[in-house]
Amino acid sequence: MVPHALRETLLACGLYSFSSVSLSLCNKLAFSGPEFNLPLAILAFQALVAMILVKCSNALGLTERMPIRLGKWRADSCRAAPAFQPAWPRLTAARGPPAPSPGACARAADLLWRMLPVTLLFCAMLWTSGKALRHCSMPMVTVFKNVAVLGTTLWEAARYGQRISAGVAAALAMMVGGSAAAGVGDMSADGIGLSWMLANIACTVAYLAVLKERMPDDVPSASKTLHNQLVTLLVFAATAAHSGQLRAFRERLPEQPFAFQLGMLATGLLGTALNVSTFWCLRVTSGATYAFVGATNKIPQALLGHVIFQSVITPTGWCGVTIGLCAGLLYAIAKQREQSAAATEPGAEELRGILAHSDALDEADPGGGAAQSG
Repeated sequence: MVPHALRETLLACGLYSFSSVSLSLCNKLAFSGPEFNLPLAILAFQALVAMILVKCSNALGLTERMPIRLGKWRADSCRAAPAFQPAWPRLTAARGPPAPSPGACARAADLLWRMLPVTLLFCAMLWTSGKALRHCSMPMVTVFKNVAVLGTTLWEAARYGQRISAGVAAALAMMVGGSAAAGVGDMSADGIGLSWMLANIACTVAYLAVLKERMPDDVPSASKTLHNQLVTLLVFAATAAHSGQLRAFRERLPEQPFAFQLGMLATGLLGTALNVSTFWCLRVTSGATYAFVGATNKIPQALLGHVIFQSVITPTGWCGVTIGLCAGLLYAIAKQREQSAAATEPGAEELRGILAHSDALDEADPGGGAAQSG
C-alpha cells in the first residue's frame, strides 16, 4: 500500500503538471483565435472567473477570509470585529472561514495599495504573454520562457548575493543558445512575435523582482489572490471596455465553436487550479522537486503544442527546443544540488529560504496567471 505522504505528493505533483500543461495549451487556443483577437477582454474574463472561485472558497470555509478595504488596517479593530457569519450555514456550520489574524491586519498601508505595483506589472506580463502566444508557436514560447529564468537568476544573485554555481551557469548558457536557435528555426515567427516575446520576458523579470519586495508574507494566499485579481479585473475590464473589446467579446463568444468556448472557460478554471496545486505542491514536497516537475512539464507542453497547433519548425528550431528543454532539466538538478549543499553549511536556514523562493519563481507561468499570489 502506498504511504499517505507519498500518495499526497504524487497527487499534488500530478495536479500541478496537468494544470500547467493544460492551461498553457488552452491559453494558446484562446489567444490565437483567428476571429477572436480580444486579449484584454479574455484576460478580464480570466480574472473574473478566478475572483468568483476564490470568493466561493471563502464562503465555504476552505480558505481564510480577508475583506477588501481601501483605508488603513488597524489591528485593534480587527481583533474586535464580530465573527464572520457564513452565507450558507448548513454547509459551513462546523467550519466557517476564520477571522483575519491580527498579524494580517496590523499594517501601515492597505493590502490593496501595497500590492498595486505588483499587480500592474502582473497585468503587463499577462498582456504581453497573450500577444506573444498569438504570434509565436508553442515550442518557441515554451523555450523562450527560460530566458526569464536567466534574468531572475541574475537579479537574485545581485540582490541576495547568491553565488551562481557552474551547473546553473551552464544551464543558463544552454537556455540562451536554445532560445536563439528556436527563434531562428521557427518559420511562423516574425519580428512582431519576437518583440512581444522579449517584452514579456522583461515584464516577467520585473514582476518577479518586485513581487519579493512588495508582497507581504503574513497574509493568506487566498487573500493575496483575491486582491490581486480584483485590481487585474478592474484594469483589464476598463481597458477592454475603452477599446471596444468587451462588447465584441459578448457578441462573438456565442458564435465561436463549442471547443473554443470550452477552452475559454477552462483558462479561468485551470488558472485557479494551478494556483492551488502550486501551493499544495510546495507544501508537501521541496522547492527543488517543484522546480524539477515544472521543468519536465515543458516537454509535453512543447510537443503537444506543436501537434495541436501545427507549428512549422525547421531542424535547427527543433535542435534549439531540445537544448532549451534539457537546459531546464539541468537547471532544476543544479538548483537541487545547491539546496542539498546549503543544508549542511552554516546559515543554511537563510540560504534555503532564498533557494526555495528562487525555485518557486523559476516556474512562474507568464501565460497562465497562476503565480500571482506569491
